[in-house]
This record gives sequence, structure tokens and C-alpha cells, in this order.
Amino acid sequence: LRQLTCGDHHCLALMDGGAVWSWGLNSNGQLGIGSQMPRADPQLVSSLLDRKIQSVSCGEASSAAME
Repeated sequence: LRQLTCGDHHCLALMDGGAVWSWGLNSNGQLGIGSQMPRADPQLVSSLLDRKIQSVSCGEASSAAME
């Protein structure tokens, strides 16, 4: 685990290999998984797999990933 960050009701985990996982409430699509369903278990953010993510950040109901 390289980084863990949390917003009001969701979290992102950036793994050492660059994969991003997300979980929590998702009413604004802040988990980045292509739906607005909440997820209790970590979900791989597959749309970021081909990116070289260096850091992640959570806002109140938003998320960001930086290359």
C-alpha cells in the first residue's frame, strides 16, 4: 500500500504497483467504477490500469488521481 485517503464516506487506496481501489458511498460516481452503487468491499478502478498513478485524493464527494 502506497497511499490511503478518505472523503466523507468513501476511500481510495493506491497500491505499490499503481493500481487504485475504491469503496464506500458512490452517489456522485466518486468511486470511479462506472456506476453509482455504493460498495462496501474495495473495487478495482479498472479505468486507471493503463495509467501511471502517483497519488490519489478524496474530497467530500469526489476523487482524483494524478499521474
